[in-house]
Amino acid sequence: MNMNAANLNATDMSATNINNTEIIHPHNMPEGLKMCHLIIEMIVAIMTVLPNGVVLLSYTKSRALQSERYILLMSLSICDFLVGLLALPVSSVYHFIPINYNYINERYLCTARTFIVVVLAGVSIFHLAIVSLLRFITIQWPMQQARFLTSFTLKVIAVSMWIYIIFISFFMFLNKFNIWTPATGNCLVYTIIVPGYYKILQWHVILFMLVCLVSCIMIGYIAWKQQKKIAQIIVLSDSNKEKVKMEKKYTKTLLLIVGLFFITYLPFTIFSSFRLEIESVWLQSFGLFISMLTLCNSAMNPWVYALRHKTFRHAMLRTLKCAGIDNEIGTTTSVTNAN
Repeated sequence: MNMNAANLNATDMSATNINNTEIIHPHNMPEGLKMCHLIIEMIVAIMTVLPNGVVLLSYTKSRALQSERYILLMSLSICDFLVGLLALPVSSVYHFIPINYNYINERYLCTARTFIVVVLAGVSIFHLAIVSLLRFITIQWPMQQARFLTSFTLKVIAVSMWIYIIFISFFMFLNKFNIWTPATGNCLVYTIIVPGYYKILQWHVILFMLVCLVSCIMIGYIAWKQQKKIAQIIVLSDSNKEKVKMEKKYTKTLLLIVGLFFITYLPFTIFSSFRLEIESVWLQSFGLFISMLTLCNSAMNPWVYALRHKTFRHAMLRTLKCAGIDNEIGTTTSVTNAN
């Protein structure tokens, strides 16, 4: 009798665990909510791949974009392009599309998905931190930066960032750092790796954010001081006026990119800091949405380049074979030559 009772309790406990697992795993979300997530992620993926693809094609065709100033931005565009091409589709497949795990190991699929997202998000944050820092150096010490920040140096910096982020992210494949189980549910970074390793990744993100924030504050302060000095100069040549205008616009563009980065990354950074137990469908859905929001940043950057930067805009329109801009440029060139 006691054995039967014990077996009955064990069966009840197993059923409870199974039910909890069914509630937790995204595959078992309501069909409507699951379809909503899938459609949104596919739209974001398309809106990320297409404009970043145009940016990269423009870089190969336009000599104006192949200057030293744009090397790190092109490396960032490669990262953004891969977000739409790899990170979002793999996330959608893992979370919302039924898979026969007799042929694919679910643990490695989840880890591979997390690895791709962490690498691309990490590289993106790292790039913004370095671009902000270099912009501060350019404004503060213009003569010194021209001597050291050569094309070769910037390419080495870009490659080093990729190698470093890939290296520190690779540890999640090792059994010592990976705690994924079939009951894990949401394939989010803080649910599949040990807390100590997650803290290391998190502190990298916080450090890069601080570098971005401090650099942008200093850039804004220096730009404000320079604006006051320029206002006191009575005579300023046309070439100097144009240069000041370009530098001011470039600084504003950088601040806009960093601002969008903080808007998209902060919600998930705060949410993941609490390492909440996902026991509700709506909390699970919220976690997936704000996780996707971080990747939306990659869809925003090319639009900022195009709307805020004339060189980018013209190069991208030429790539899309927009005859109107070519005619406009030709007319402008003819008028300039005539003058």
